[in-house]
Amino acid sequence: AYLQAVAKLRERIEYGYEVDQRSKHDRHSVDLAILDCHWNTDVLYESIFGVTSWMPAMGFGYKKHKATYNAPKQRSSTVTKLGDEWYFVETERSFSGKIRRFNVTHNNADAWKMRLHRSLSVESGHPHALLLPKQSKPGTRRELAKQLTAEKQESVYEKGKGQVLKWVTMYHKNHWLDAAYMSLVAVSIQRQKQQQQ
Repeated sequence: AYLQAVAKLRERIEYGYEVDQRSKHDRHSVDLAILDCHWNTDVLYESIFGVTSWMPAMGFGYKKHKATYNAPKQRSSTVTKLGDEWYFVETERSFSGKIRRFNVTHNNADAWKMRLHRSLSVESGHPHALLLPKQSKPGTRRELAKQLTAEKQESVYEKGKGQVLKWVTMYHKNHWLDAAYMSLVAVSIQRQKQQQQ
């Protein structure tokens, strides 16, 4: 089921999106799509193998997925690129008896969720504003708003550490929150790539 779902999503994204409704034939695809591969990892890696515009990713927050984000200070044999609250880790997976190599984006989920919430709360003319598309179905807009605010940042006391910031779940569905912050990570990766060219 995951292979078909990712294939359908890839097809939709590669078809592109209308950026300006006045020009129905002006469609844009994405330069980079990153796919959260924390769950059903092998199936998801296999579904994007060989597709250069797709990259596996994993978000780490404060004690999220039993690990906290720790940014490496320099490149190594496995850390292939360093970025702004993200880095690439080279990993191997085996499909049909063959070893495949992937660069996986590890990102600081806490920092990127904070940036996402900040970009949703500024004026629409601000250079860091995130604008939402017009929606003909009001229920979809309502669900999007609920998911984008499914978690909130709180300061909590932790013995031995003092006050720490962590994200607390307020609504059980947060898929669009993760997708939205990971799209900002993808923008950051692309910007760094353009600056280095």
